[in-house]
Amino acid sequence: MVSDSGPRCCAASVTVSWRDAGGQDRHGELDLAVLDHERLLVVECKTSSSVFHRQRRYERALARLDRWRSQDGSGADSVLLSARWIGPDLRDDIRARGVECFDNTQLAVFQAFVRKWAASPERAAA
Repeated sequence: MVSDSGPRCCAASVTVSWRDAGGQDRHGELDLAVLDHERLLVVECKTSSSVFHRQRRYERALARLDRWRSQDGSGADSVLLSARWIGPDLRDDIRARGVECFDNTQLAVFQAFVRKWAASPERAAA
């Protein structure tokens, strides 16, 4: 679905290594990395079923996305993609942190977002 939306390169389960400001070697995994126009779109995928676990996982996912954006220096765009419905309050909280989010009811909207993102050198808006 993502590769059909126009980006030049996309890969799932990408292992990333970097050195932090303190000289420590760090490693992480990107669920989905999309590259186009010398820009990076990082997609964090979540599948948790219970509301409690979902909120905790979303917080961890958002923290990972925040760390990635601050450490990679590229200003990567970030997306949270959920296999479960995301309510309006949580959606607003996620977007307030500068992360786009889509749930299982919005796969066509997510695909349109990626298409728009890939077509424009500027950040795509949902």
